[in-house]
Amino acid sequence: MEGIIITGMVLGGLIAIFCVVGYITIKEEKIKAQSKGAVEGQDRINADTAAEIARLRARLEVIERVVTDDDRKLAREIAGLRNGEVGANS
Repeated sequence: MEGIIITGMVLGGLIAIFCVVGYITIKEEKIKAQSKGAVEGQDRINADTAAEIARLRARLEVIERVVTDDDRKLAREIAGLRNGEVGANS
């Protein structure tokens, strides 16, 4: 009779250990899956941000060109007026 009780206790202990290990394994896999999703989401955000930065840089280059060209044109017109040229359009 004692042998059956000890066997039952050992089996119960093994079942408990198996359940704990299974629970930990499932939790670990769930965390890995969440981390992978977060990394993929962050990769998408990074790509979107890089594309937006590229668009803004292109727009800034155009604005800089416009501002710089207008300053040069204005300087030429002022110089032409100082030199007595009427309607200097260089």
